[in-house]
Amino acid sequence: MMNSKAVSAVFLAAIMVLSGCLGSEAVEEDPLPEPKDSIARVELLPPMSSTVGELVVVSGIYAVEGDGEPIFDFSVSHAGNKYTDTSTSADSGQLSIVFIPDVPGIWEISSSVSFEGQSESFSDTVQFSVAAPDEGETILSLEGVIELAQEQTLTITGIVIHSDITTCSVSDGAVTTTPDSDGSFSIQQGIVEESYDVTITAICGKWTESETSRLVRVILSGGDDMDGDGIPDDSDSCPDGYGEDEGWGPNEYTDYDSDGCHDFEEDRDDDNDMIPDVDDDCQSELGWVSSIEEDHDQDGCNDATEDSDDDNDGVLDNLDSCAVGETNWESKPYTDWDADGCQDFGEDLDDDNDMVLDTMDDCWRGQSNWISNSESDYDGDGCQDSTEDSDDDSDGVNDVNGTGVILDLCPRSPLNATDIDENGCDATERDTDGDGVMDADDQCEGTPAGIIVNEIGCADLDGDGVFSNADNCPDTESKWTPDANGCAVYQIPVAWKETGHGNGRMDTVAHFSLPTLDGTWSFRNEWNGEDVYLFLFKYTDSSGNGNSADWNKAPGSMLRQLPDNAHVFYGSFDNSYHNDIQNRKTAVEAALNANEEEKFAGRIHYIDMDMSNAQGGLGDLINNWGSLYYGIDRFQRAREVGSIYAWTSSTNDITHWAYETRMYNYEFPVEVREQDPNIHTVTIVDNVWHSGGWSGGYTST
Repeated sequence: MMNSKAVSAVFLAAIMVLSGCLGSEAVEEDPLPEPKDSIARVELLPPMSSTVGELVVVSGIYAVEGDGEPIFDFSVSHAGNKYTDTSTSADSGQLSIVFIPDVPGIWEISSSVSFEGQSESFSDTVQFSVAAPDEGETILSLEGVIELAQEQTLTITGIVIHSDITTCSVSDGAVTTTPDSDGSFSIQQGIVEESYDVTITAICGKWTESETSRLVRVILSGGDDMDGDGIPDDSDSCPDGYGEDEGWGPNEYTDYDSDGCHDFEEDRDDDNDMIPDVDDDCQSELGWVSSIEEDHDQDGCNDATEDSDDDNDGVLDNLDSCAVGETNWESKPYTDWDADGCQDFGEDLDDDNDMVLDTMDDCWRGQSNWISNSESDYDGDGCQDSTEDSDDDSDGVNDVNGTGVILDLCPRSPLNATDIDENGCDATERDTDGDGVMDADDQCEGTPAGIIVNEIGCADLDGDGVFSNADNCPDTESKWTPDANGCAVYQIPVAWKETGHGNGRMDTVAHFSLPTLDGTWSFRNEWNGEDVYLFLFKYTDSSGNGNSADWNKAPGSMLRQLPDNAHVFYGSFDNSYHNDIQNRKTAVEAALNANEEEKFAGRIHYIDMDMSNAQGGLGDLINNWGSLYYGIDRFQRAREVGSIYAWTSSTNDITHWAYETRMYNYEFPVEVREQDPNIHTVTIVDNVWHSGGWSGGYTST
């Protein structure tokens, strides 16, 4: 007779928090903890830009943890040379280093925090570039024509104008001198014995050098004068031209450059600046000669002193963003849309001057001379939001339609957002389920209305104290204790037991593997801690008696009663085992429709071997029990299959086999309840065998 499992009653009890009383024994005080080293964090912020001679302020922040008094150290250096003329401060978490750089290049600023008695220090270092200053142009002023009545000693004098006169030098090619503090200079020429030309050059600038030259004509009177105009032939550019015979004598009005050529009749370059009068817009200072460096547009006007439009594009230099730019063109709307003096085709990378480069500007010839920023041009596409841009945030949803009806309910969605809905709102701007948490932060979308959620939009739908974002079991029943993942013991698959096996009823079944018509089936590998198993074997003795009548019955009604987690194994002890299971497979396929076959796929197995040769845990049960039917429940335990006799019909009803597997499922939550951490089990009866029968008068002892 099959042993019956001991009966135990499970009493549910909530965990009570018991308050204890403190004893009267003295409590030993814990020793004071060892003091910890102080630590600090230092962060410096480099300046945006800097130039030699300008005040530089490097700011930063610091934070200290611990009781140590911080010791601050600052370092300012260039090319490895430390710079000491600085002002530094550290107060209330703010750092400041102030100095004036005296050379261009890369400068390095460091700040460190240390603590007395500690070897470790905490620091930060930043580097930044200091630009050379714009020292301006060099201007040279002197007499371009010097007339001498006789041979004599000559000194050429003049004035140099520059932002830093101390950096200037003046030379005639043979002698070099430095100007006085007011810019004045003099260069000795010695005794002048004949007329000659000399070029005086001034060079200035410490960081940005510039130079300029003047041609000085020295005219010594008293030499041959073929045309009688008073200019010696060796200084007369027109020695046989207008003169005494025509009643003309040179003066500042008719011969500006004193070259002996009548300005109105002969001279094609009145100011001798190498620019023909027909192209010359200025009567320049005598001695100045036009060059590309000093007369960019070659209009005969000195850029530094005379020309207000150096590139002659029609835009004055003080308004010209390309003051020394392309020449021989005129700024017009079709050549210079924003009138900034930069030719759109060749020079201007931002035709409408909105601070968005043309290559990235969707309105590169739109509103001009405005500044694109997050307020005026939210998406930075170069189209002014108030007048040009139909989709301010570039989310694909226009701000309004043709009649002014608002289409984009979120006209400033985060740029480059990909999760935009039909209203122009991205996940950070909408709350689809109305739980107060935006979709971007909502880890539990679709929360029913009116339910309280946490900061990430999740509710405790099953009331187990675990919010659904962390709840792996969102439908836990009440009165069960969930774990950190929100799962009670009945919802957690039973772990495979590798030890503690036996071959008796209710013992843990060891691993076994079986050859089936679909391949080898492995108990250990297929174990998931949730399924139950039913084994039905055919047997015929030497007299031809056996259980084939039940085993061969149409299986449809039995299979339909199986729970969804059940596996059925058909096998045979007879020599005809292969034909037996083939016939069983045919019978099963005939009994099930297509939907049922899909439901039972992988759950009905046909063992292709003589079960007398079974090995492993299943073989142990067969050898010990000698039964034809076996079960294994969710606890990996061997279960005896009971009688399938139906008292109502006085026949065997094979649907009762399916009831066995249903019973395993019914028993599972009752038995696993004992593993709930808040449940206490009180044993009433254990290991008591009922030796009676079905008739009256039998008792349990």
